[in-house]
Amino acid sequence: MEMKSTRFFSTEIFVSLASLLIFNSVAVVGVLYWDWSSSFLLFSYWLENLAIGFFNVLKMKKAGKLGDHKMLRGYTSSGKSPPGNKKGIISFFIFHYGGFMAVHLIFLLFFIFGGVGGLDRPESLGIFFGKSFIFFIGIFISHLISYNANYIGTGEYERTSVAKLFGLPYRRIVPIHITIIFSALLGSPALLLIGIKIIIDILGHLSERRSLRKNNIY
Repeated sequence: MEMKSTRFFSTEIFVSLASLLIFNSVAVVGVLYWDWSSSFLLFSYWLENLAIGFFNVLKMKKAGKLGDHKMLRGYTSSGKSPPGNKKGIISFFIFHYGGFMAVHLIFLLFFIFGGVGGLDRPESLGIFFGKSFIFFIGIFISHLISYNANYIGTGEYERTSVAKLFGLPYRRIVPIHITIIFSALLGSPALLLIGIKIIIDILGHLSERRSLRKNNIY
């Protein structure tokens, strides 16, 4: 099978980065003109994790290689490897990532509705969750563009493995959310939270592209 171009700074990279910046620019406008709070941003960024997990499952299904499932021992409580087939690894990822998301949500809702760290408590749950859903649509579209432009468009799926993809979401979302949550609890302005996320987003996106375009598959 003929590999597609592996040139790093390609049109696809710039298209996906542009969609990422546009999406984050909406958050800036929301803070400046629509009274978006740090609480709303934290919950919206949690919703982005749903999109990241969803598209990672699609990537794992499309991946050209299985990889070494033994490298995933660190993700199991028993220290044993998950099943050594694509379906088994994907199922384990959904269970593992879903648990991570659930625990994250519990803490997040406690922070938001418990008034921890001075976060603003939403006055109207309907408006809060309604705006979050609309924001999620934009998030989903941004990740869909990146999936089609980079993972499919440049043939990243031909060079990576299911095992390698398992841990990629954590490498991107954990630093973002630890930084943002602590910044929010310390009372940092919402615009600063967005700025932090944009920087980490860009670095994480480029790191992921570089990782998935390597020909070494494990």
